[in-house]
Amino acid sequence: MGIVINIGLSKSLTQKEWEPVYEETLKLVEAFPLTEIREEEINGIRTNCLAPTKERTYTYRRRGRKEKSYKGWSAAVIWHKTATS
Repeated sequence: MGIVINIGLSKSLTQKEWEPVYEETLKLVEAFPLTEIREEEINGIRTNCLAPTKERTYTYRRRGRKEKSYKGWSAAVIWHKTATS
């Protein structure tokens, strides 16, 4: 069993309408043990590991345009097989 949060948004959605929906997703992130894949250094070795997800600010730039930032969160999708009897 897993947790999937999938939000489809309309282009007509306003910032005012979106904010309470986003705040609700943050409550889910805090309430459930969601993880993200993060690159960490452990004993001098860079490695990927699972860590609790949290809200953060992402910064990006597309094709030489002005740098932009947004707040958000990311969760890892981990698929595994369960034992069957």
